[in-house]
Amino acid sequence: METLAGAAREEHAGERRFIKSKRDRCGFTLIDLLLVIAVLLILGVILIPKISVRTSRSPPRTCTNNLKQVGLAFRIWADDHQYTFPQALSVTNGGAMEAVMGGNVAAVFQVMSNVINSPKILFCPTDKKRIQALTFDQASPSTGWHKSVSFLGNSNLTYFVSLDAKDTSPEMFLSGDDNFLVGGNSGGYGERR
Repeated sequence: METLAGAAREEHAGERRFIKSKRDRCGFTLIDLLLVIAVLLILGVILIPKISVRTSRSPPRTCTNNLKQVGLAFRIWADDHQYTFPQALSVTNGGAMEAVMGGNVAAVFQVMSNVINSPKILFCPTDKKRIQALTFDQASPSTGWHKSVSFLGNSNLTYFVSLDAKDTSPEMFLSGDDNFLVGGNSGGYGERR
């Protein structure tokens, strides 16, 4: 019996040694943990400035994308109106020529509101002088935390419209960003240059 009990003790002691040695091989030491934290901190210091640069470049891309959508809206509208842009078509025929001649550039976009789903594309995020409109609806209620800003005119518009643009002259400007300088002066709505 002693041999069986002694063998059981040796076997039990062997299992304990095996379990203890397995735990020693799988665990992190304090130095390993500090090394992993240091590597993550170094990667964070390297990558955070690159991420912030990427986000600061996105507003100009948004402005460019908005201008592309505005150009497409002009083309779609002109296709429905005998290839004439709204600023060249009389108000009596559904255009905005007289309003634009009077300085109301926003009238062009109000006429095209059935093609432009949202006036959000008429605003560039880098323009700090204007207010972004959320709806073309003039009588939109502002409820709760969401205050709806209606498209009221040139104060909600970042882009200019060319008065002389024609479908047959693709080299002419149709519209563009009004945040530029001409002769050292900033452009303004309704001003003829």
